[in-house]
Amino acid sequence: MKNEVGFHVPVRPMPPDWIFEMGTPNFVPAPELWEWIRKVFLDPKSKLFNPDHMHLRSFRYPDIAVMWARSGFKKQGRQVIGTTEKVMINAGGWKKERQEEQYI
Repeated sequence: MKNEVGFHVPVRPMPPDWIFEMGTPNFVPAPELWEWIRKVFLDPKSKLFNPDHMHLRSFRYPDIAVMWARSGFKKQGRQVIGTTEKVMINAGGWKKERQEEQYI
């Protein structure tokens, strides 16, 4: 895809069609989207490289998870179709470390 500023951006993967059917999960893994994110935003050679996100370059799927969602949601009057969040585990000490280890 060529844009107004004259550089090429790899086409973003699209969610599978079946995710929008009735009775499917609300979220499904999207490892192909993580690879696209790495190429577009985390590669220093990319025109859209963002140095604020350098810390993410060390992650490999599934150490960091990207998921497709069946739908977006409204927040402060806007339609949100993508978000980033850290998994928050409600525990402390060894229990928290064990839960994080199991989750990852």
